[in-house]
Amino acid sequence: MSIRDTGSGMDSETLAHAFEPFFTTRFQGLGLGLAAAYGIVKQHRGRITIDSTAGTGTTVKVYLPAL
Repeated sequence: MSIRDTGSGMDSETLAHAFEPFFTTRFQGLGLGLAAAYGIVKQHRGRITIDSTAGTGTTVKVYLPAL
């Protein structure tokens, strides 16, 4: 599964922390979204990747094993 946006993207420093619990770049929010997704995908023996460049958007890919 691939999710893509055309937003502002992330620089390499932000990207390095993207899966950390409670990490957020917003003034409001809990910062649990990507950390929770990472945990769920790992529990199912999958993989999740983020490709992002500042100014060009972000693509998140989720790989799950076939049953």
